[in-house]
Amino acid sequence: MSKSALSFLWFGLVVACGCGGTAPGIRAQSVPDVTFRWHFVGLNHINAATNATKLRTILALPETTKLQQELIAKSAGPLAELLMLGPALNPTNSPAPAAALQSLLPEFLQHESLIEVRTTADLVKEWLVAVQLPDAAAPGWETKYRTLLTHAGTAAPAKLTYQSAFTGWQAGRNDHSGLYTYMRVGQWSVFNFQRDGRPWLAVMAQLKATGRPLPAASDYLLALDADLPALRKWWPLPEYIDFPKVALTVAAQGESLRTVARLRFPDTLAWNWQPWQLPTNSLQDPLLSFTAVQGLEPWLRRHPVLQKLAVPFPLRQFFVWAHNDIPFKTFAALPVPDATNQVRQFAPRLAAAMTTNTIPALVGAVRVATNGLEAVWLGLPIFAPFLRPAGEPGDNFLLAGTMAGLVPQMPNTNPPPPELLARLTARSNLFYYDWEITEGRLAQWRQMNALLAMLGTAPALPTTTAIPTQPWLDVITPHLGNTITEVTLENARELQFIRKSHLGLTGFELVQLAKWLGSENFPSLLPPSPTNAPAPPVPGVPPTRVRPPAVPAPSVPATPAAPSKTPPPPR
Repeated sequence: MSKSALSFLWFGLVVACGCGGTAPGIRAQSVPDVTFRWHFVGLNHINAATNATKLRTILALPETTKLQQELIAKSAGPLAELLMLGPALNPTNSPAPAAALQSLLPEFLQHESLIEVRTTADLVKEWLVAVQLPDAAAPGWETKYRTLLTHAGTAAPAKLTYQSAFTGWQAGRNDHSGLYTYMRVGQWSVFNFQRDGRPWLAVMAQLKATGRPLPAASDYLLALDADLPALRKWWPLPEYIDFPKVALTVAAQGESLRTVARLRFPDTLAWNWQPWQLPTNSLQDPLLSFTAVQGLEPWLRRHPVLQKLAVPFPLRQFFVWAHNDIPFKTFAALPVPDATNQVRQFAPRLAAAMTTNTIPALVGAVRVATNGLEAVWLGLPIFAPFLRPAGEPGDNFLLAGTMAGLVPQMPNTNPPPPELLARLTARSNLFYYDWEITEGRLAQWRQMNALLAMLGTAPALPTTTAIPTQPWLDVITPHLGNTITEVTLENARELQFIRKSHLGLTGFELVQLAKWLGSENFPSLLPPSPTNAPAPPVPGVPPTRVRPPAVPAPSVPATPAAPSKTPPPPR
């Protein structure tokens, strides 16, 4: 299974299951909206197709197969309990539910499937799983489903006929919190848990009428719908962001994948597009990646760290870019009027914040230049982040980066590609643009994460875990090319996200996913409980700071050269 498959498949499975328990008692209530929906065409369909060639290449790698096997083994038990099929009500804690799910999950991923989850008013999760199975395979699935229900604590199954159109059986939970049902509709086996035991008629009728689980044309490989505000009840989502409802599809497009998502927000977005102010003197070719963002200031102002720092300058736009000639060579620029005075005022505040626990204690310390025009984070191996006025006309940009005082900046007068600038200036509703050579950017993010892990400021990519994410990243890296992402404002409450890629994810996202897949508490979305948490700070006593010795850069595949021109848009 590929990273795109793993990212969406395993993430989708965990989200579909939710993260909470059931509430006792059954009460009459209206049918809630779907909180999460998954429709996947199945790996059999992908492997038989002639497009998405990069995805199929990665699916065929032995490291992908091994990763899939390890993920299934580790996630079967938690998934059984999250689906309310596990041994939570059984005092013997039998491993049978996990074993039954572990034997079904590989076959589940091969076939077309639908998952829907609804959340009731009292936070009970009702779910439906439909799998397109050959007639020969259906009885085995039904038998294993009965095994799961036996260990979940259910009464004996009873025959069920619904509206004279659908027949099967149902079994109630011993705690009377709901009923499980099973029905065979054409080539589909349908499994269901609901408070009142009624099948989900819309899905059942659609399957019976057309043999398809959804009325929409299925020209995609994967479709996900998620009500993020509703899922916030179980997810550790940041409070400072107003999360939307998301409707996402991933389709094959030649050798690539095309991801399209609609993000529908509950309230009007306070986003006013402004012409891009580009740092044309600082932004130089050749580039490995380039990102332009605007519109996030309302959310950034609510971030706890930025609130503590009381950032005085505007955050309406910012740009981030990376080069491939030196590891960690990444820069960010922010349009700010009177940048010189802004640095003079903000740099001492930033240095004091790291000393007084305004922000979490970190290795090293921020030092301000004697002329007040630069703040440098000293005490880190390999690189030294900095903040200073950018060398732009009009003194209207702040520049941050990772090269100050360590590796001399070589003169460079190569302008950025005109195609890149044209992507920003062509439309007045573009709020986010990102382009990268994912092969090289993934290598850089792995290096950066390894360094931060040594400093204790980020979890390391797992190396001894049973889930082999590091070898898998090694072998997929050469198969990753350009990734292009655009986000546009479609109306006052809706954004459109479009991405063209080989695997569906950027280098940064791949590193974060690898850390989650290899974490000790996978598939939980919550971070593991700290075992050696530092003692709380003593009032009036600054934290102890240790300067680590210089260490060589982590061993990561070399970064490839960047092209001189940006690729075409992801349309």
